[in-house]
Amino acid sequence: MDTRLLDYYNRELAYLRELGGEFAQQFPKVAARLRLNESGPPDPYVERLLEGFSFLTARVQLKMDAEFPRFTQALLDAVYPGYIAPLPSMAIVRFAPLLNEGSLAQGWRLPAGTALRARPAASEQTACEFRTAHDLTLWPLELTDATVTGAPSWLPRGAVAARQDVRGALRIRLKARGGARLSQLPLDRLTFHLAGPERDALHLLELVAAHALGVVCHDPAQPPRWLHTLDADEIVHEGFDPAQAILPDDGRSFHGYRLLREYFAFPARFLFFSIGGLRAALARATGDEFELTVLFDRHDAALEAAVSAKHLALNCTPAVNLFARRADRIPLQPGAREHHVVVDRSRPLDYEVYAVQRLASEQRDDGQSREFRPFHASFASDDGNHGAYYTVRREPRLVSAQARANGTRTGYVGSEAYVSLVDSQCAPYDETMRYLAADTLCTNRDLVLLQPPGDANTFTLRVSAPVESIVAIRGPSRPRPPIADAQTAWRLIRHLGLARHTLTDLDDDEGAHALRELLGLHADPADAAMRRQIDGVLRVAFSPVFRRLPASGPLMFGRGVQVDVTVDDHAFSGDSPFLLGAVLEQFFARHVSINAFAECVLTSAQRGTLAHWPARIGRRPAI
Repeated sequence: MDTRLLDYYNRELAYLRELGGEFAQQFPKVAARLRLNESGPPDPYVERLLEGFSFLTARVQLKMDAEFPRFTQALLDAVYPGYIAPLPSMAIVRFAPLLNEGSLAQGWRLPAGTALRARPAASEQTACEFRTAHDLTLWPLELTDATVTGAPSWLPRGAVAARQDVRGALRIRLKARGGARLSQLPLDRLTFHLAGPERDALHLLELVAAHALGVVCHDPAQPPRWLHTLDADEIVHEGFDPAQAILPDDGRSFHGYRLLREYFAFPARFLFFSIGGLRAALARATGDEFELTVLFDRHDAALEAAVSAKHLALNCTPAVNLFARRADRIPLQPGAREHHVVVDRSRPLDYEVYAVQRLASEQRDDGQSREFRPFHASFASDDGNHGAYYTVRREPRLVSAQARANGTRTGYVGSEAYVSLVDSQCAPYDETMRYLAADTLCTNRDLVLLQPPGDANTFTLRVSAPVESIVAIRGPSRPRPPIADAQTAWRLIRHLGLARHTLTDLDDDEGAHALRELLGLHADPADAAMRRQIDGVLRVAFSPVFRRLPASGPLMFGRGVQVDVTVDDHAFSGDSPFLLGAVLEQFFARHVSINAFAECVLTSAQRGTLAHWPARIGRRPAI
């Protein structure tokens, strides 16, 4: 039972007693017929009548309050469906390939969406299922060493365009295994995960992504017997491409909001970078070892003392506890307007519905199937569906009396999903049906929190691959419930309020306030560290600029917006704010229309300019 009912009941009863006293004072004759006086009803039967009426009006008030979230949830489902869905658990998993397997010589590709199955936790029967987010190619390579140094003394003059600016370097040594020859590997791009402690990983990412001058691929000997130089453009900060999304996107939502949700849910998913152009470099290799030396325009003494081979990892990808599953049949009861979607009735607490992907029914008369479409779908493309739609409503799962007394298994409760069948006017759909069949995207609710930490959290593949083991090296993160009740309305209103502004409409203070408000919508209110980061955004300045457009073809110039974001380093507790700046840079590029560009500058109030990204063409359709 909703605990608000008692509060509403007491408020209604107090109001009736107070109003009854005022009424008796002003109209004593009429009040006498109602058995009312200024001190309250002396008749116990009248008192019981007022209490019964208060209970009834409290239920009406509760029902009215419930209708507002129902409206906002339906509106959010049409424009921002991710905000009414639970936030699933995420992790970084590392694959250990069988290095002596000959099939690795051509690269073994594991596409994004590869299914992983975790070992069931103790005392549990259900195994958690994850899906990978990035394409991953396994190679017969082993990372044997990694160090941060000063400027290499062996660097030949002219090796990079700005050799005189080289102040430091990251040296990564790799060795071919299983008899593979480097010169014959069809390897062109190699992806690394920054697997060290979070503080070291963030500062190393800042060096690699913001201060790289170029890359030298060379023989480990000193001086190198061969080397090949690569431009800094070959270094790519991974995780921002729509094809690398952790959370599903059906095209209705703004991609920039998805990036913010993923950052505040699991920042480690962006701790990836790749180096390309290696095929031409490795063609010159003569042995089974090579080094990648990333050259920087500054040196970090703290990282020089800390970084080792454990700070970088190959064969890693983000993974999310989200998978497709057919829910149990939903029996239809006569007169019922809502139908509870249960993924597995034998273990209902082990699954939570993220989204309903398909809904169909079997007719009671002829046994034929009728497919229902989401209510937000275009009516113009109904194609003979004759107005059969469904809406989805969520509410927090009710905790049983036993769980209230003894506590839940992890503290996470989750939500339950209900579908309503409607016509094109959102009126109840009136046809005789036996049951509903639902295809869902679902999570394992809080079951991932019972998994053992670190290397003990192992996974298995559902497909055959030359893999020895799969372990979670970061996470899994804690799942979070969807936005519910009044929070839904306020967050929706804030989104609509922010959407009506163009970037150049805001001054510095308004820009910082608007950005902090936007970031606060996506962060967990209970996460104090993220709250400090948001408060650490001191200033956001938008200014129109005129630049050469970063596009191939003839020389072109265009107008865009420069975004200067100033942050307080102290708000990040020693971590680098670069990752937040990189996410914001991608967000602003997606916020700008396709016929303009965004140029982002990240500045620290203590250290000065941290990063200056090149102009990026906007990705928001101008319609």
